[in-house]
Amino acid sequence: MAKCYICSNELTDKNRSEEHIFLNAIGGVLKSKELICKLCNSKLGDDADSRLAKQLQPFSVLMNVKRDRGETPPIEAIRSTKKEKILVYPGGKPSSIKPDIQYREENGKKTYHITARTQKEINKIYRGIKKKHPTATITDTGNIIENIDEKITIECDLRREPLESVCKTAVGYYIYVGRDRKHILSFIDKLKAHDVLDLCNYCYDDNIKIGKSEGGIFHSIALVGEPNEKLLYAYIELFNYYHAFVLLNSNYEGDAFQNIYSYNLIRNGESEAFFNSTVTREMADDILTKDLHDYGKALAREMQTTVREIEVKNLVNKVWSEIESEYSVQYPDGIPTDIFIKAVSEKIAKGFLPYFK
Repeated sequence: MAKCYICSNELTDKNRSEEHIFLNAIGGVLKSKELICKLCNSKLGDDADSRLAKQLQPFSVLMNVKRDRGETPPIEAIRSTKKEKILVYPGGKPSSIKPDIQYREENGKKTYHITARTQKEINKIYRGIKKKHPTATITDTGNIIENIDEKITIECDLRREPLESVCKTAVGYYIYVGRDRKHILSFIDKLKAHDVLDLCNYCYDDNIKIGKSEGGIFHSIALVGEPNEKLLYAYIELFNYYHAFVLLNSNYEGDAFQNIYSYNLIRNGESEAFFNSTVTREMADDILTKDLHDYGKALAREMQTTVREIEVKNLVNKVWSEIESEYSVQYPDGIPTDIFIKAVSEKIAKGFLPYFK
């Protein structure tokens, strides 16, 4: 019978909790009902998990990650031209926070100038105007649906407090793969006391990486027991760019092992991965004492690469959607190959043009 790794109570149909090892809010799908009870999960995870979900929300939105319940809420961004706040919806679609309605009167003629976000929103505004002015004649003129096609700025929070949730991921995966709980009892006690930040940190060491067998954007974890160094640790990558190191035991006396898990968010499936890195005690101490500023260039590089991968993914999705919309009626039995290749080439080239300007 499985027991809660926090309180050691047996898990039953009444008290068991379905635990996502990687947060479902960021697209994690690996889960188990054999890890933690409802009460401990609520006490331990709610605050930490919500902080990490919020910290990674920009990438959850841009990736349009799949969640068990509901959609990822939009995030705020800043337009480069008007310097005003806008919203970015799942899939990276930017939109004004609210419609712009301006009332004008010139030469006795009264007009409304409306800039809206969707046709549905326009129709709602029209109905409101007609209710207020029943005799008004409504005529569409100009571009009334705003299309934001410019650079935007999205802020990313990199405070260390959300790393507590990453520690919970490390422990959950350790129990999930059947490793002995006795080796992490001290770490679990610190996790319960919300006192683990001295045992985890961001990690941007060029010698520490999880190798992937394919391209994509991943949530990955390498769990390693290294008795020669007396180290038991987890190295975690989220959205490729967010790297963290968790020291589960600094006096490990168990067997040597590796457990690796990697999930491709673009393909929505598990991916083969490998971890050939060697972490010494000296390296572990150095990682845990470093300041985030020490990783500035490496972090910026990883984040930039992830953003570019997401942009390419969203561009490809947009191209497929546009081609299907434009040609499906004309060619119900399938688009001819030559027309399909030409359409894809033109749209991809047009989509990438801003990168070369």
